[in-house]
Amino acid sequence: PEVNCVFAFLHLRTKLDLVRIVTHVRGAEYNPKRFRAVVIRLLKPKATGMIYASGKLVCMGARNEKAAHFACKKFVRILQKIGYPQVRFAPSQEEPLIRSIMAKCKVDFPVRLEDLATTHNEFVSFEPEIFPGLIYRMTVPRVTIFVFVTGTVLLVGAKTRSEIHRAFDLLYPVLLQFRKVVDDAESR
Repeated sequence: PEVNCVFAFLHLRTKLDLVRIVTHVRGAEYNPKRFRAVVIRLLKPKATGMIYASGKLVCMGARNEKAAHFACKKFVRILQKIGYPQVRFAPSQEEPLIRSIMAKCKVDFPVRLEDLATTHNEFVSFEPEIFPGLIYRMTVPRVTIFVFVTGTVLLVGAKTRSEIHRAFDLLYPVLLQFRKVVDDAESR
């Protein structure tokens, strides 16, 4: 599976004036009626930061852990430059920076979602009228997996790359078991 989005979380340990941030940072967006955070988008690395008045920073959209780390440092530096010198980039063991990793891959075959849903009903949620994918909630590692009939697999909620790979390694034999056989007549 290829990691394509990393979510990071940082507590800045200080209250922030969102109006001050939006007036001093170019490109910052703030509409308190719609969303109670300032949104700042970075181009390098490509990431979006949501800064809350409580001092919480959520960084999303980074392509890997290193980019998320660098983006969070940039957001902290922006806040320091506009008058918050006490803000520090200090992730801790209790409050790690990386909170969720999303990865995507494609298996080389279509999957029989209906059969998979009935066989693994204790882990699966599948309502094709509402959402075209099957939602597989794995308990160990704690990862949510979206499986589509085309063979596309999205893994969400892992804390590390090893959890992503472990979850996929556990799921792949199950997907093989529910492989949809396509005959030559159907493919024409």
